[in-house]
Amino acid sequence: WSRPGESSKLTGIEMDQDKSKELRIIVLSDGTGETAAQITRAAIVQFSDKEIYFTRYKNIRTKAQVEAIFEDAAIHHDMVVYTIVSPDLREFMQHKAAEKNIPAVDILGPLLNAMGSYFHMTPKSLPGLFHQVNDRYFKRIEAMEYTIAHDDGRDLTGMEKADIILLGISRTSKTPLSMYLSHQGWKVINVPIILGFDLPPEIIEADQRKIVALT
Repeated sequence: WSRPGESSKLTGIEMDQDKSKELRIIVLSDGTGETAAQITRAAIVQFSDKEIYFTRYKNIRTKAQVEAIFEDAAIHHDMVVYTIVSPDLREFMQHKAAEKNIPAVDILGPLLNAMGSYFHMTPKSLPGLFHQVNDRYFKRIEAMEYTIAHDDGRDLTGMEKADIILLGISRTSKTPLSMYLSHQGWKVINVPIILGFDLPPEIIEADQRKIVALT
């Protein structure tokens, strides 16, 4: 997929000889544009006998941005595909598309309207929420991977990255508790207390506020 504001070619297949017009799709989004990109790519593969170019613009939040992009689209007779959560901005884009005779597809709007009617709720209309959800998901995955790698004192390196350090003798459920906490996004190290053995020096040097002892 092209970088924001840059055009690129989707396929290397030549266009029909009688089709000299360049086919270009402009993708607009008030976020990263990944959702619009994936959906557009899924549709474009059904037209693989055409050479199709595209341009993606992300973080579109103002009417001035839309105005400039639609002016360019009108000149080149481009198609516009967009995922915008703001109802006002979507309405403005629909108006501009009709005014300039630009084929435009609102991917997100109809779904938001249908869900709002079904849930009897008004959408938050806040751009970037999906990206925030993804950030939380990847944070949990990172925490789980960290916790598994540091289970039962097998690896004490990188202890400064831990959110919680669990200590306990055998059978105090250190591992199950660690796994549960990691699913909540916490990075956990658990270290066994063994009769006759000193605690590792890393425990003594660690931030003592992170340490919880299980009985």
